[in-house]
Amino acid sequence: PNRFLLSKTQSPTSKRSMASPVKTVAMPDCSVEPIDPECIGVFWDLVDFPFPKDLSPALIYDKTRLFLESLGCSGDCDLSIIAYANDGQLDDKSVGVYQDARISIVPRLEDRRSRYRSTCVDIALWEVDMCNYDFHAKNLMVLSKEIEKESFFFKFLQSMACPCHHVFLTLDHDPPPSRARRLERIRFSLPLEPKSREESLYYS
Repeated sequence: PNRFLLSKTQSPTSKRSMASPVKTVAMPDCSVEPIDPECIGVFWDLVDFPFPKDLSPALIYDKTRLFLESLGCSGDCDLSIIAYANDGQLDDKSVGVYQDARISIVPRLEDRRSRYRSTCVDIALWEVDMCNYDFHAKNLMVLSKEIEKESFFFKFLQSMACPCHHVFLTLDHDPPPSRARRLERIRFSLPLEPKSREESLYYS
């Protein structure tokens, strides 16, 4: 007889004592990758697209997020807004209030070519910074009336369609056809709402 078979005289206790001490551990399902939130960079020319006067900075931020959701972006996203203002367009107090609402105000250069280059550098640095985080997708929106066809600025933004999931632009012309359709022409507008006293820009 096989000496490894349990005899009929062995008790249930002896059977348990012979059980393997190694427990079966359920392995995680590695086929499903975790999905992190999207990140969206908005680069906003305040001369071409001024902030709505009837919206507080906090509402501008929130409604920009809603506008991006209407374009198909995730509502659970890391939103960065960089706005370019002419010298004297906003006073120091206003800049501070916008900063508190997570809207960065930076100088808008007078020379057009310098303005192009400065904005391109800012966008490139933002894209590189976002590579340090494990975002599911990077999206870009540029609000400017100076994205001229065949311009250096437009060609740079076309190149951003490679590292970014979508590039939304306020173009005055249709973008070139693409299979991925990552470069999209948009019409930008935020719905207006009256500000309450608590939301007033200068209320303290």
